[in-house]
Amino acid sequence: MPRMLRTVLAPELDRRQFLFGAAGCVALACRPAVGDRASAIARVFERRYEKGLFAGEALVAQAGRVIYKGAFGLADRDAKRPYTTDTRSCLASLSKPITAAAIMMLADQSRLAYDNPLSTFLPGFSGAVGAATIRHLLTHTSGIPDYDGSQIDRPGVTNAEILATLQKVQRPLFPPGHKYQYCNAGYVLLSLIVEHISGESLPLFLAARMFKPLGMGKTFVLTNLSEKTTDVARGYERSGGADDFEGMDTGDSGVYSTVNDLMLFDQALYGSTLVRQETLAVAFTPGQVHEGSTTYGFGWNVVNEAAGVRVWHQGNTAGFRAFMERRLWNRVTVIMLTNGGDTDRMGLNDEIQRVLAV
Repeated sequence: MPRMLRTVLAPELDRRQFLFGAAGCVALACRPAVGDRASAIARVFERRYEKGLFAGEALVAQAGRVIYKGAFGLADRDAKRPYTTDTRSCLASLSKPITAAAIMMLADQSRLAYDNPLSTFLPGFSGAVGAATIRHLLTHTSGIPDYDGSQIDRPGVTNAEILATLQKVQRPLFPPGHKYQYCNAGYVLLSLIVEHISGESLPLFLAARMFKPLGMGKTFVLTNLSEKTTDVARGYERSGGADDFEGMDTGDSGVYSTVNDLMLFDQALYGSTLVRQETLAVAFTPGQVHEGSTTYGFGWNVVNEAAGVRVWHQGNTAGFRAFMERRLWNRVTVIMLTNGGDTDRMGLNDEIQRVLAV
């Protein structure tokens, strides 16, 4: 495999300083220096890349300080264009935390309440379906059937088509709040609610209220295939065949971003630029259900560990895979965006966390 990797280690990696610091740590039995950990994380990705198991971009940070970032392989194999940490890559379902943040922004402005029913904002549903609340949609507990696998599930399907299909549903799969069942359609409805309240399309709302204020200049929501410019990654199957994303629905997917931009989003969630911390405390609490259990909050999977809370989300569509985890107790963030089919992001994250724990 041609060696196509670009790795950027932390600024502390001046060679002489690194060697001196590493030797000092051995003598003093201290924690490995930032540069040492960066090199170890680089080797984790390099080994995967050399085996054909990783193509894309990655970033690891702690407390707002980038420990490691790098890129591997080709973003566009036909054009032989390499991945960089500024390559726009499809987030797939990692778009959901961004949609959830938009809803929370409106809640902070008192323009909606989480227990408002769907029918408050979008008419045309049966009474049973329209009774599902925004909270139910956010936590995948609405009981609304998904559009995946339905007759309209095809490249290019629009929110309007998904809405029209859902408005024909007479009864939910289960009473809202009864149990957890992952539902992309729920996040499409959240996108439409943002649009109804703000008077703007979700792409324009996010661009003006989130991406531009945070400096996320590379991030956009796909609405037309012409937006796939030369700095946008193309998707591929594990076997190498083309498998690009062509969806036009928003809310559940459709955001393109970079690890650098997602780092800005991550940091904003530690302050109040987007959402109040009191709001995020609610978001990082799993929804309540009557049957089974759930670990899903508002756009994030939530895990309570002895050390504290970590939140994460993956994305899977066409050849794209995405991953973002935020460990709130020590502010460790791991972000991965790939375009080569199935990628063991959980395994990679486990290896990275072991490096950081030394």
